[in-house]
Amino acid sequence: MKHTPGPWLVETVKTSIGHAHKIGPINTCIYVDHRAPTETDSKTAANARLIAAAPDMLETLLEVEEYLNDRADVDDGIPDAAMRLLVEVKAAIAKATVSD
Repeated sequence: MKHTPGPWLVETVKTSIGHAHKIGPINTCIYVDHRAPTETDSKTAANARLIAAAPDMLETLLEVEEYLNDRADVDDGIPDAAMRLLVEVKAAIAKATVSD
């Protein structure tokens, strides 16, 4: 994987015209360039938290993929619902790890 390992944390800091949600340790910021809280600000904060959770979510998906792959190789495999989940897990992992 070519991403910065977690944990990533969100820190909200004041700026000269509003505030920013810093996502570390990747030194990326999502800016909110106004002083008064708005609906956009809460969405921006939620986006920052989602980005910060990405390494943990990817790690969990990799573990789920390994677990389901192991189950698919034994006995009668896994139920159709679990197989559909495995396909979705693999797609999400690919989306997060595909290189340009």
